[in-house]
Amino acid sequence: MLVLWAVAIAVMAPDGLAAQTLGFRMGPIDMYGGAVLAAESEPGVACGARVGLADVFGRALLAGIELDWWTAEREDSELELRDIVVGIALWKELASRGALRPFLGLGAAMHSVHASGEDGAEFLQSSETAALDGYRVGASGFAGLSFRLSQTGAIWMVVEYRYTAVRRVPFHELRAGVRLLPSET
Repeated sequence: MLVLWAVAIAVMAPDGLAAQTLGFRMGPIDMYGGAVLAAESEPGVACGARVGLADVFGRALLAGIELDWWTAEREDSELELRDIVVGIALWKELASRGALRPFLGLGAAMHSVHASGEDGAEFLQSSETAALDGYRVGASGFAGLSFRLSQTGAIWMVVEYRYTAVRRVPFHELRAGVRLLPSET
């Protein structure tokens, strides 16, 4: 029955279904590593990736999915923080042509924060660990610059600054990495 409805709509529409569909194609793929500075913590390390979809909003914005991981040690105790981040992002390239492309973006994510001591069991029952452990929603803003590395425009170098506001562990990140463009966007 569903197939009959699809055929009927395709036949009755003068230009098929082109006006009714969104154009989805692969956009930029960013892979990066960098430094993280979480609240009340020593500098730590971060790594992650962002996969974008092109032409979702008529080339005005790119939308993507992010996966990030970072770890840092607290300044005042022997606690180590780890955060796994899964989220979505919207960003805009401020220049669509040329070898240098600045970009701005916003993100929202689910954070899985875990705190533990070096010896493991001693800190698992502390009130600080209990307050830091858990899932929470966070929001971020980021800005960066991409530099074309290949003649074809398929490989770029990316540098980025990001600030993430999340309860009890807001953090800054400085990232550097590679952007792969399956096709020129």
